[in-house]
Amino acid sequence: MSQTQSSSSQQFFSCGQQISAFVVASDLLSRLWESISTSTIQRTDPSKELTFQKQELPGFTIIALVTSPSCAKHQHQFLSPQLQRNDKRFKFLCTKDNPSFHINEVVLTLFESLYDELSSLLIESAAKAPLILTGHYLGGAVASLYTLWLLQNIPAKAKLPLCISFGSPLIGDDVLVATLRQSTWNSRFLHVVSNDDPIPRLFVLPGSPVVAADDTMMETNFEEPSSIYKPFGTFLMCSRSGHACFNHPETILELLRVTWSSSSGGRNPGHWGYNEDYGMIIQQLKHSLAYSAPVVQFSESPQRTSILLQLQVLGLQLLNNDNSNVWLTSLEEREKTDFLLKEKRTSDDKKLNDMKINMANLEWYKKLSKGKGGYYDCYKNKHEMRDIHVEKFKKELTNYWKEKVEEAEKKPQKEGAQLRTRWLYGGTNYRRMVEPLDIAAYYRRKEPNCSTPGEKDYCSKGRSSHYRLLEKWQAEEAKQASGEKKKVTAASLTEDSCFWARVEDARTLLENNGGTESVTDESMIEKMEEFENYVMDLIEKLAVSPEIFLEGSTFMQWWNQYEQILECDRSSPLIDYMRVHRYRNYG
Repeated sequence: MSQTQSSSSQQFFSCGQQISAFVVASDLLSRLWESISTSTIQRTDPSKELTFQKQELPGFTIIALVTSPSCAKHQHQFLSPQLQRNDKRFKFLCTKDNPSFHINEVVLTLFESLYDELSSLLIESAAKAPLILTGHYLGGAVASLYTLWLLQNIPAKAKLPLCISFGSPLIGDDVLVATLRQSTWNSRFLHVVSNDDPIPRLFVLPGSPVVAADDTMMETNFEEPSSIYKPFGTFLMCSRSGHACFNHPETILELLRVTWSSSSGGRNPGHWGYNEDYGMIIQQLKHSLAYSAPVVQFSESPQRTSILLQLQVLGLQLLNNDNSNVWLTSLEEREKTDFLLKEKRTSDDKKLNDMKINMANLEWYKKLSKGKGGYYDCYKNKHEMRDIHVEKFKKELTNYWKEKVEEAEKKPQKEGAQLRTRWLYGGTNYRRMVEPLDIAAYYRRKEPNCSTPGEKDYCSKGRSSHYRLLEKWQAEEAKQASGEKKKVTAASLTEDSCFWARVEDARTLLENNGGTESVTDESMIEKMEEFENYVMDLIEKLAVSPEIFLEGSTFMQWWNQYEQILECDRSSPLIDYMRVHRYRNYG
C-alpha cells in the first residue's frame, strides 16, 4: 500500500497490482519454476518423498525442494491437516506474547527428514550468495519452513534468504502468523497461488477438519471468517484475467475462499488430486502484462478504486449492496493498518533523533545541577522550575524506550536480539540517565517539612520491567564482548542505574537505627559492610559519576550521617577513602 497526504487528511491507495506486475516482469518466477521442473526430472532417489537441488546463478543461489511423483499424484491424501505444537527446532519463534504455536505435522516431518542435509547446505551456501528457496506444493511448504529456520540460523553477516512458493498449503496457525507479522521476516516470503489450485485452500475451506497432535478437534467450522490455519508473507493471487498481491492474512483467507468459489464450480478441494501447471500460468501472467488494465468508475476513493481493480483482475465482480460495502470497508481498514505498521517502522529514525534531543536536554539539566548537589537531588527536591520542566523530556524518553523494549520482546528471538544490539547503546545511556530520576521520585518525601519518608526498596518493589530488561540485555552484550577496556576517567553517568536506590536504602538503615547511635545490630552491620563494598567496587572501577561526591548530595548526606556513628577504630576501604577525602581527586 502507498499513501499520499493532503493538508486535511491522508489519502490511501493499494498498489497490489503494481507489485505483482513488477514480480512477473522480473523473470524471477520463470527461473524458479524452471529450476523446480529440472529438479523434478533429475531426481536421483525416487523412493524419497522429498529431495532438493541447488542451482548457482550469477548473484544468487536457488534451492528447489521437490516432492516424489507418488506424493504429487496423491497430494490431497498425503497432506494431513494435523498440527504439532512448539517443535524444538522452532522454539526461537516463541515470544513473550505468543509462547506457543502450531506447525503442520506432515510438513514438519518432511523438514526433519532433510534436516541434516539442509544444515550442511546452509554452511556451504549461505556465505557465498543470497539464497532463494522455492518449491511446488509440499516442496514449497517445506521451503517456507526451511526459510524460517534459516532466518534464525544464518550467519549474522550473510544476506537474508527469500522464499517463493507455488501452490503450497498453509503451514502454521494464527499464533505463528501473529509473531511473524511483528517481524521484518514476514517480507521474506512470496506465495504464488492460482484461482484454480485447491491445495493452498485445503485447510481453509469446508470439508477438512483440523486436529491437534493429540487427535482432538481444534476447529471444524470453516464458514467462519477465520480458521486455525493462517497465511503469512505476501500472496500473489492469479487468475485467467490477471494478478495482484495481498499481505493481510484475513484478506488472503477470504480471497482464497471467494476466488475458489467463483472458479471451482463447487468442487471440494479435499477430494481432487488437481495439479496446476504454474509454468503455463507464469507465461499467461507475462502475456497479460501487455494488455490494458480493466476499467473501473473512479467515483470511489483512490484506495477503494485500486482494491476494486485488484478484485476485478481476480475475476470477482461485486454487487452494489450492503454486504459488498462492508467487505470493501474491512479490506480498506486492513490495508491502512498494514501501512501504518510499516510507517511506524520507517519513522524510527526520526523518533530516535527526537530522543537524542531529549537526552541532550537532560545532559544540560545535569550540568546546571552540579552546584546544587547534582541532578538526582535537584530532581528529588524540585526547588526550581527547570526541575519541573525536565519532566517532559523524561516522560517522552520513557514512553519511547518502553515501546522499543516491548517491540523487541514481540519479535522472534534472533531478530529481537539484532534489534536490541542496534539500539542497546542508546538504551543503556537512557537507563543510566533517567532511572535515577524515577528513583528520586520514588523516594521523594511527601511534604517539605514532613518526617514521613517516601517508598522503600525500589529495586524489588518499584523498578519498571523495561529497566530490568535493558540491564539484562546490556549484561549479555558485555559478556559476548571480546574484552572490557580499562577506564582511565570516571563515568559521566553512574553505570549501575540503581545506585541511588541503594544509597537511599542505606540511609533508611541509619534512620531505623536512630540516626546518631553507634551500630551494634549484627544484621545491620552486615548490610552496611555489603553497601560499603558495593560502593568501593564501583569507585575502583571508575564506574560512578563524580557528582555523587558533590556537597549536599544524598550520598554525602549518607556518609556524613554514617561517619558520626562509626567507631574510631572502624576501618574499611570505603571508610578510609572517605575519611582522608580521597574522593576529592576522584575521576
